[in-house]
Amino acid sequence: MTTEHEAGAGDELGLLRRTHDPHYYLSADSALRNYIRMADEIAATLWSGARVLDWGAGQGQMSFLLQRRGLEVTAYDLERAQRKTAEPLFPEISIEYGTAPIALPYPDAAFDAALSCGVLEHVPYPAASLAEIARVLRPGGYLFIYNLPQRWSWPELTREALRMGDTHRRRFSMQDVRDLLKATGFHIETTRRSNMLPKHLSGLPDDVRSAYQRLASGNIALDRRLSAVPGVNRFAGLLEVIAVRDE
Repeated sequence: MTTEHEAGAGDELGLLRRTHDPHYYLSADSALRNYIRMADEIAATLWSGARVLDWGAGQGQMSFLLQRRGLEVTAYDLERAQRKTAEPLFPEISIEYGTAPIALPYPDAAFDAALSCGVLEHVPYPAASLAEIARVLRPGGYLFIYNLPQRWSWPELTREALRMGDTHRRRFSMQDVRDLLKATGFHIETTRRSNMLPKHLSGLPDDVRSAYQRLASGNIALDRRLSAVPGVNRFAGLLEVIAVRDE
């Protein structure tokens, strides 16, 4: 598909760096390269002009990348007071805010695809939220799930053991995800594990994080290899799933 995304990952990294805070995840090249990888995969699965709901868009970084790849993106998040006053990191993206934790303000079958990137683990009722996403997807529409914490994630378990904080109260096994998706009208097309190598060492000293980020260019490829090793990958940090809404 013909898109604006022709400059390569190096140039897009420059476009994505929107903060000078070294502790923020949008300052870490490994994390930014991972967003680029996810956007590339979504764009390769879909087609130019496909209607995509970025569910829980956050700062808008994935919406920004998907829009550059020729997709018609609707960025949606829950309304929060601090976001009304904060300077947006991606002013190119208009984020629509809602107040209901489950109900989405869109008609049935409004989208060709939906993205959940680091969101499903935070919602109060995952099954109800997935059912609502199924409602706004057309039959045969895609659901992309990324950055979903795995139950036996070694990065999370390590942070808990060291009392470093910033861990997720809800984590999922692959079977949990299969059951949730089957119950809410989806069938799974692709599953994988990722994040054997963390993308951002928040909480560690600045010199450790800086040294680690110098390895960012090889992080994604090596992480994919390690995360594919049977047995070992059950301790990977994250799950990734591509599912399709039942016809």
